[in-house]
Amino acid sequence: MSPEMTVPLARAHYHSLQLLMELPDETLVWPAHGAGSFCSAASTGERTTTIGRERATNSLLQVEVDGEDFFVDALLGSLGKFPDYFLRPGDVNLRGPAVLAAAPTLSALSLEKVVEFQDEVAQIVDTHRASDFAAGHIPGSLSIALRPVFATWLGWLADPRRPVVIVCSSDQDPDDIVWATAKVGFDTLAGELDGGLPAWGDTTTAMASSLIAAGRLVRGAEASASVIDVRQGTEFSAGHIADARNVELAGLGGTFPNCRAAPLSSCADTENAP
Repeated sequence: MSPEMTVPLARAHYHSLQLLMELPDETLVWPAHGAGSFCSAASTGERTTTIGRERATNSLLQVEVDGEDFFVDALLGSLGKFPDYFLRPGDVNLRGPAVLAAAPTLSALSLEKVVEFQDEVAQIVDTHRASDFAAGHIPGSLSIALRPVFATWLGWLADPRRPVVIVCSSDQDPDDIVWATAKVGFDTLAGELDGGLPAWGDTTTAMASSLIAAGRLVRGAEASASVIDVRQGTEFSAGHIADARNVELAGLGGTFPNCRAAPLSSCADTENAP
């Protein structure tokens, strides 16, 4: 969202809060977005709050006594990066959404077809758990574990204009994948690798990496490696590994070649990174 839009919206937010703060302390507040959403400023897992609690604990409400300009600066300064797909709904709303004639499906693709798609610059999205992806994956594939924030990260990191091939595990429900992708504008998927990763490993080589315990960054062989912290800037400022370099995940491209050793990435938890 451009500064031309964010500043007027922040000022409108300030004036809305003035009205809300006139309500009694016991008034219940039901946020439109849950905690953990990129649309939500909530830092806890609670789904409801009250006007009184927010009046007493919300830092943005503490600064409102200093005036509108101070509030706007504090609000905008607290915002992190937002997913790229947030910029697309405006155009989609003007055109009207794609109407699905039937429930989306995930077609089975042969290994040969997946290789062909990859040669044509298709995106391969691996929905396995991070530890499983580290144990083995298709070279060049993007790891986005299937979980509640799967759609958010897919919309942020993948290109809806390019075909997407899914590599998933046998215990994952394809319906969960296709409906999540449809929510962020990926209405048509190329399909999934038939047989999953084992089908790839049968005829060619899968890449592998490893997950590193935190202590090894201090005492292990990795202590001298470059550490790339992919969290948002506000998270990095709150605390990080000594000498780590903060490059938010969406801006990571082109960073690795400039590192002095094998790069390692760091994230706050499984919800903050793919």
